Amino acid sequence: MIITRFTVQKDSGGYLDPSSFHDETMAHAITPNDRTDVEALLSALRPFANLRQRPAALRTVAAFLTIATNEGRALNDYARALKKHRAYMSRIVHDLCDLARNGGQGLGLIEIREEKRGKRLEILLTDRGRAIAEAMRCQQMLLALRPFSKMPPITVRTVTVLLIIAANEGKSPADIARLLKLNRADMSKTIYGLADRKSNGGPGLGLIQIAEVSMLNQKQALFLTNQGRAVVEEMLAPLRSQ
Repeated sequence: MIITRFTVQKDSGGYLDPSSFHDETMAHAITPNDRTDVEALLSALRPFANLRQRPAALRTVAAFLTIATNEGRALNDYARALKKHRAYMSRIVHDLCDLARNGGQGLGLIEIREEKRGKRLEILLTDRGRAIAEAMRCQQMLLALRPFSKMPPITVRTVTVLLIIAANEGKSPADIARLLKLNRADMSKTIYGLADRKSNGGPGLGLIQIAEVSMLNQKQALFLTNQGRAVVEEMLAPLRSQ
């Protein structure tokens, strides 16, 4: 894991000022208007993030949003829309139902019904799923999550942490953990996964930079890299086009 050392200044709020950093991997700080849009994305993701104790996979969210924006289609239709194999899509769909494919509890957001003519099975939202869909602004969220479609599988928690960092650059990992009510172990794993190197030594996403600072109450600060900024910009674009 590469941690860069800097001499930095504080802003008026007492946090590290991103403009005092001069590393080529760093991005410019986002604007106040950007922060408003980031909060809108976080609000849209929140209902799904709170469905179960373990972090929801982002691919599950994308599948749910695809179903919600075009209800009543068959499994193959959604698989084609997401450019996934039928077997892959089948696993996700069963997780979204009441009973997961492995026999465990599903999310209860969709149900599979047989059409009256009996020719195929159609997938519909449950009442619970419809309530979640209404809170998530499905079409915009599908577009906002598009940057992650070509990345390794990640969770809603990872995206949430990235957005929180984008809106609060210069804060420490402990600050971000407190905002999200995450324990130290979960926060560390997520942060390293977003950086250039995971805690297990594998490659990270390279979306954030962990800066080492010499201050009494803070040893590390988190910032977006240029790549991270590009991803956040692409996520915010659907909201700006309203």
